[in-house]
Amino acid sequence: MTAKLEHYGIQGVILNWFKSYPIDRKQRTKINVNENQTHYSTWENLKQRVPQGSVLGPLLFILYINDLPMSVTQDSKAILFADDTSVLVTEKDYTRFKQKMNLALTSLDRWFIANQLVLNIIKTNVIKFTPN
Repeated sequence: MTAKLEHYGIQGVILNWFKSYPIDRKQRTKINVNENQTHYSTWENLKQRVPQGSVLGPLLFILYINDLPMSVTQDSKAILFADDTSVLVTEKDYTRFKQKMNLALTSLDRWFIANQLVLNIIKTNVIKFTPN
């Protein structure tokens, strides 16, 4: 993440603050059963280093994934909206479409690996639109 922050011009004291922000962060879950009953999970160390629901979380997420659209091939287009990503691939010939789609997926896979992320296959869908 530090390299991406530096790329956007963040340096010095502010960069050091961002570096120290995720260190030793913990979170837990709170469940309100009713007005008088609340349950808490145990405190756990953060694996991804940004607390869910934090004020900085959305900003850091946007900075982190901002270069994803540039990682896909020229034959496809990535569109980001909040934490959703769509990749568009168009081609009339089915064989060429499969080739373009595989290239796009390979490019995305490389980006995910380089950024130490895992694609959630369960939340991933492919939709094919045809004129007929």
